[in-house]
Amino acid sequence: MRFAICDKKVEVENRKSNYRTIANRKNMKARHNLRKLNFWNETVDLAVDVYKFTADFPKEEKFGLVSQMNRNAVSVPSNIAEGVDRNSSGEFVQFLGIANGSANELYTQMVISNKLGLVKDETLEAFEDRIDKT
Repeated sequence: MRFAICDKKVEVENRKSNYRTIANRKNMKARHNLRKLNFWNETVDLAVDVYKFTADFPKEEKFGLVSQMNRNAVSVPSNIAEGVDRNSSGEFVQFLGIANGSANELYTQMVISNKLGLVKDETLEAFEDRIDKT
């Protein structure tokens, strides 16, 4: 799964295809033990790191960027978790798409934070790599 903004139609098509491949397996509930899903665990770790990272942001951003970034970071693994327990493959795919959207929002907020001087270039690149890897 790739959580990054992409402008290539082929990459978007591949992402949708990957979601369907994951979701089309028989016995979805039995197959998807949430704690054993690597990409879910990685997004939980990412959310924890975002919380730790935004703790150092200026206090005036507490209800602005910090709140938005923390909510989006938590939304990614939360939507994956919700999708795992749905009744159909289509619903699972839908929740993976929502998780992808939240990851893109988080990346956008990181870029804005970078342009405001709150996030160093190296930090932005590191988070981007983690989001892409997931």
